[in-house]
Amino acid sequence: MKKLIAIVVAILCTACSVQKTQPRKVFDIKTFDKNKNYLNRFTDTLENGIIIEQRERREEYYEVIKSREKYFQEINRYYKNGKLKLNGLYFDSNFKKGIWREYDEEGNLIEETDYDKEFEFTWEQLLKIFEERNVDIRDADNTTIRKQNGNWRFDYIQDIYIYDVIIHGKTGKVLQDAKNVFQEGS
Repeated sequence: MKKLIAIVVAILCTACSVQKTQPRKVFDIKTFDKNKNYLNRFTDTLENGIIIEQRERREEYYEVIKSREKYFQEINRYYKNGKLKLNGLYFDSNFKKGIWREYDEEGNLIEETDYDKEFEFTWEQLLKIFEERNVDIRDADNTTIRKQNGNWRFDYIQDIYIYDVIIHGKTGKVLQDAKNVFQEGS
């Protein structure tokens, strides 16, 4: 009985380590080829409102998955064989969030990069500041948010003012809170 338990535990541990290194996503080349347009693009909106945009590039397939309910887009890049090459989360093309994973052509994990490791003051804490200031972070014309030199930096327009704010990425201390009169074209 002890041998059986040891074998089951070994199999489960092996399965967990394999699952950790093996990407789960595979690009459905057949469906894409069947539905793509003359620009080698295909966009699909699911019943739950999630939008999937796919494109074929010379050396890879590229996929963006986004939802109105979420702030971040999931970015997936695939090799021409359909296996996952790179994936992670992006905020409106301004900054990367969390852990991004890169895989070789066989599907083995080769690199992980944690884009939040310098930021102890988290995105969720930053959201509270936006709420307090009534900042519409989905308004890309009037609000920009980025990670810059280990800090959070955001600009937003309210009424006749443009605000430029820098928050320390580790402590959350406000390093800059500039308020200037907004001038058209600035």
